[in-house]
Amino acid sequence: MHDMIDRTNFLASRRAVLSGLAASAAVVGLGGCTRMLGGVAELTTDVTVHEDLAYGPHKRHRLDLYIPDKASADTPVVLFLYGGSWKWGSRGRYAFVGYGLASRGFAVAVADYRLYPEVRFPEFNDDAARAAAWLQSERSGFGLAPGPLNLMGHSAGAHIAALIALDPRYLERRDLTPADLGRVVGLSGPYGMYPSRIDFVADIFPPAAEEAMARPVTFARGEAPPMLLLHGADDSLVSPKNSETLANLLTIEGAAAEARVYPDVGHREMVLALSPLFSGLAPVLDDASAFLKSGPAAQRPDQERRAQAVRYLAANTPDSFRRDLDPTLTFMRLGY
Repeated sequence: MHDMIDRTNFLASRRAVLSGLAASAAVVGLGGCTRMLGGVAELTTDVTVHEDLAYGPHKRHRLDLYIPDKASADTPVVLFLYGGSWKWGSRGRYAFVGYGLASRGFAVAVADYRLYPEVRFPEFNDDAARAAAWLQSERSGFGLAPGPLNLMGHSAGAHIAALIALDPRYLERRDLTPADLGRVVGLSGPYGMYPSRIDFVADIFPPAAEEAMARPVTFARGEAPPMLLLHGADDSLVSPKNSETLANLLTIEGAAAEARVYPDVGHREMVLALSPLFSGLAPVLDDASAFLKSGPAAQRPDQERRAQAVRYLAANTPDSFRRDLDPTLTFMRLGY
């Protein structure tokens, strides 16, 4: 009993320390913290990094590829897309994601993409599809066998990943098909937002009459790749209902999809938890790794699971959610 109490106290203390560090990261800015995490990871992980690889003609068409030194031809490949409200971000600040996932046996590309105000929707989605096509065509040159490409993103990056996975037109323009994708992991994505109702991002997206094309929930379909949508319950920027709603819409259509909401976890903590240093904040790294290593095939939802999804949407979503655009509805919290 004494050992159990000591272990409980230890875990609680460890989580308190990590939460404090994460709060400090929020105060000083995510950029400085992520650069520090990348430096720590570089000292402790056996990973080869191929930097500044061009996947297109623009200066932001660049990615860094992290490959474990023990990689084999069958090592799964992940394209990671960071967040930043479609306005900010650079791949160097997310080196810790590359090192963290590589430590779990993945080859990871962390890609830049063009940002507002230089471009607007859907140009950054086209960039992500271009990066995916480049990885699929060039992976053999890095000792990686042909195979499905997995997608992962955080916040705006999760929104981009979901759209290129669900709206086949992005892949088609790059001579890819849904069969080129393996699995998709989304962290804290605003999949159900109405951009026109959010002043902070309204100029980036189409006007209300056309914004359905910018909403991943519009494209929920039974042929979607398996998706794991992870969210923090204490996210003050993007409501967890985004992940829960998209997962349930996909389930109703017959796709393999699951939402997991972690208690006492906020928006930034979700991506920080991909670093082994912060993995105690939430099991994001463990859950994402296990899901991505499960292979492209997944069990489809049975009738009971679909019925549960219908009940969830009936209780949480207005009737107009799928049939038309309700201009008063947004699944993004104020302050984004």
